Amino acid sequence: MDWFLKFTREILPATVYSIARGYLRMEKECGKTYDHIIYVGRDGYMRSYRSAKAEAELEAFFDRKSYDPGYVREKCGETVKRFREFEEKQQRAMSLLNAETFTDATKAMENLWGVYITPMFLGVALEKQPKAKELFELAINTRHITGGSTRKKGAEGLYDELVGKAAEKLEEKTKISKELLHYALPDELIAALEGKQPNLEELAKRKKCWIILKKHGELFVYSGEEAERFYGKEIGETKNKKQLTEVRGTTVSGKGKLKGIARIVMKRSQLGKVEKGDVVITPMTSPEFVPSLENASCIVTDEGGMTCHAAIIARELKKPCIIGTHCATDVFEDGQLVEVDLDKGIVRKKNS
Repeated sequence: MDWFLKFTREILPATVYSIARGYLRMEKECGKTYDHIIYVGRDGYMRSYRSAKAEAELEAFFDRKSYDPGYVREKCGETVKRFREFEEKQQRAMSLLNAETFTDATKAMENLWGVYITPMFLGVALEKQPKAKELFELAINTRHITGGSTRKKGAEGLYDELVGKAAEKLEEKTKISKELLHYALPDELIAALEGKQPNLEELAKRKKCWIILKKHGELFVYSGEEAERFYGKEIGETKNKKQLTEVRGTTVSGKGKLKGIARIVMKRSQLGKVEKGDVVITPMTSPEFVPSLENASCIVTDEGGMTCHAAIIARELKKPCIIGTHCATDVFEDGQLVEVDLDKGIVRKKNS
């Protein structure tokens, strides 16, 4: 399989599993979905791998659909509607948490993800159509409303928040650490809220490494050594990119050149090290990044297109930004001096 790294996130396995369940609905809801996805949880964050062929086919599908105004309006409207429904269920569960409210929020999350990424794909396709400005703005606004961009938490962040609250409640009830309960899947959390004992051995394995595989309409979960073996066989270790001296991406804001100290931010807990004038290099930004980004001189991401969070928040904050470098977090070292050439979309190492 021609796997490539699509994105890296700090996200809990229960949230990933709910998203994957939503993707099982996506073909029926939207006409096309991912055939294969591998989610790998290691070292405190999750990496999502996709098939390059399947990604190209999905992009081509939504490119064709972007010429159908009725389809664009329907899917954007449905995404907003389902997000509102999920928000309502999530807020109810946060205020009155039990097995029933957690189940309702989980079902709403899965229902949302049957359409959630559609505006993103449509936005990328519509941006290339000069006569489709109105529809492009509709796709962008949908991403704003549903938290896919700017300062608002998206569905992933809201569901992560709910899982965290469930873990805290269960810690009080069962004396099992919330850190370990963070590795429970939705059905396991629901069962625990109903009074059933979680499988502590399985959670401990999952804490070391976990994989959620979507393949041909089914989901598979691997934990611990089994997950490590699967990862080694299917993906293999990332080739060492430290020998590279520069990366290229797409400039979304800013002109000219600037220098700054690279701050590699892989987790939200690392945001505190960002100082004024630093170049923040991260897989992708999220609403929690915003206060730290206000101190940054520039934003550089591994991932993203013109409708991604980093692109939109950079324009809002009037910060220089290069997205889609694919491997900047692997190439540069934290504290290293870098030069950003915004005219060419290049970030390179500098000795002084």
